[in-house]
Amino acid sequence: YDKYCADHFKDNHCDQGCNSEECGWDGLDCAADQPENLAEGTLVIVVLLPPEQLLQDVRSFLRALGTLLHTNLRIKRDSKGEPMVYPYYGEKSAAMKKQRMTRRSLPGEQEQEVAG
Repeated sequence: YDKYCADHFKDNHCDQGCNSEECGWDGLDCAADQPENLAEGTLVIVVLLPPEQLLQDVRSFLRALGTLLHTNLRIKRDSKGEPMVYPYYGEKSAAMKKQRMTRRSLPGEQEQEVAG
């Protein structure tokens, strides 16, 4: 049944069988007549995928993350209605810098024990 609910998650059709916590409340498809109760703020997540690849399977991503966080999620949109999903390069350059530093270290230098 999990596969069925994953395939029908947030498809703008209420599936009562998927309207449970285990199935992510059917992506809130069954709550269309309820007023939104949004949390304040923005959750920023760094995902190791290019934006285009993430957006290709965004429903599955949001369902899986929502299950972990016990809530329903959506991608924030800008004033033009475009999803605010952007490439992130910062961590990669920091990782590269650390890798370069590690290569310059003497063998076993980081594994020395301190006797005392």
